[in-house]
Amino acid sequence: MNKRNILISAIGVAAIILISGVSYWLIKTDKQVAYQNIQVKKGAITKEIKASGLVKPAEEVALSWEKSGRVTKVNVKVGDQVKAGDVLMTMDSSDLAAQALQAQANVLSAQAVLDQLRNGARPEEIEIKKMELEKGQQDLASYYDNTINTLNDAYAKADEAVRKNTADFFNSNNSTNSKLSFITNNSQLEFNIESQHLLVEQDLDQWQTEMAELANSKDQARINAEIAKAKVYLSDARTYLNEAVDAANAAVNLSTANTNLYKTNATLGRTYVNGAISAVNTQDQLLNTQKLAIERIQKELDLKLAGTRSEDLAAQVARVTQAQAAVDLINVQIAKTILHAPIAGTITKADAQVGEIALPNIPAVALNSNGNFEIELKLSETDIANIKLGDTANVKLDAFGDKNYLATVIAIDPAESTATDGSSGYKTRLQFNENYQELKSGMNANASILVAKKSGVLTLPQGVLIRRQNDYFVLTATNTEKPVQIGLTSADGQVEIISGLSEGETILSVGR
Repeated sequence: MNKRNILISAIGVAAIILISGVSYWLIKTDKQVAYQNIQVKKGAITKEIKASGLVKPAEEVALSWEKSGRVTKVNVKVGDQVKAGDVLMTMDSSDLAAQALQAQANVLSAQAVLDQLRNGARPEEIEIKKMELEKGQQDLASYYDNTINTLNDAYAKADEAVRKNTADFFNSNNSTNSKLSFITNNSQLEFNIESQHLLVEQDLDQWQTEMAELANSKDQARINAEIAKAKVYLSDARTYLNEAVDAANAAVNLSTANTNLYKTNATLGRTYVNGAISAVNTQDQLLNTQKLAIERIQKELDLKLAGTRSEDLAAQVARVTQAQAAVDLINVQIAKTILHAPIAGTITKADAQVGEIALPNIPAVALNSNGNFEIELKLSETDIANIKLGDTANVKLDAFGDKNYLATVIAIDPAESTATDGSSGYKTRLQFNENYQELKSGMNANASILVAKKSGVLTLPQGVLIRRQNDYFVLTATNTEKPVQIGLTSADGQVEIISGLSEGETILSVGR
């Protein structure tokens, strides 16, 4: 109940108390008081709760965009009538449409794989896979043949780099007792290069023997072992040649020409060895890559021969589901670029222009439903206890004078709420029984809600009652007080007498 209704109720209660008190005082103190005889009669009595509120549409909807974007269509203007589902506005969705096509293609691809798994491999596919495996194995054998050639070439380059390009570095061809043929300014360097030279000479002798034994071999495991050894031999040779370059740079008893010659030859030898290292590594990588390819082909063949496992089917079903979920997600995003009318109604706002960039979370279009108008009231705790869904009400509108409209209680909030103006109460909604065309949103309405009605009950005017605290009395014809119990009190001042009096009994009413 709003403040106005609360004030009216308070004044009414005070008036009843004042009238009852004055009546009692006059009876007791004034012997010349005039009395009026009132006969107790049976009749009908109703109880109503009065409240005021504003007329509102049955439903008000404001629609806004979830994301910003360029507006491409505006199909409505204020005042237009729309049906539920009508397209009101659209936003550019070309990028999303392209994404949807790609996502749908992913679904088709995943579904094709799933169908293939379910159907199993065809004999032709198995035969093709066997041919791929055979071809891979033949290629690997060819690569191993080439590997022997690569190793022979690497040995030749290392041998030339060490025994030819640095032959002048030592005064003896005896690999077991070779000494540096010139003096350097670094004795440790001389020791290192002599020791490294001895190691490399031994490597080359051993390598030569191994390569002779490896000639025309088809033993892939033995060739793999020789690759690993060759990498060690080449690494030792590169270390030796690095020290040879350093030794030439540190020579103290060589002419400039000889120093440059020694250094050039050692550097060239190092280049040979680096090239050999690169070639061996490349060949080793080629072999490993081909082995992995053969392994993959073998697994694919095994899979085709074994048929599809249940877990593989489940995994592919999950991929299809995931791909379809991506399509659904994009379609949801596309749907959000279109504002549909959720209800039939009248457009009350359409703030958008084609080509402009719309902002998110700001109402772009609003509409009121075409259903019967409603009234929103706020009732006090006392009044709300007497209200129930389905109660009828007579409504008068300030705009139409005494014209009466019928409405029904359709909703009662379970908790009290406070409005922005500070008033509090229980929000109650009434709906007009008909779709009155003259009603407009925002009109002021005064409702009288019928909460109780009794027929054939004893009634008296409210003014004849004498009240003391919570007890009520009347004056009998013999000028004595008689207690009574009251029930309903109508808006026109009639009170239901539940007990204490009988029909036809006469009571006194104070008059002048």
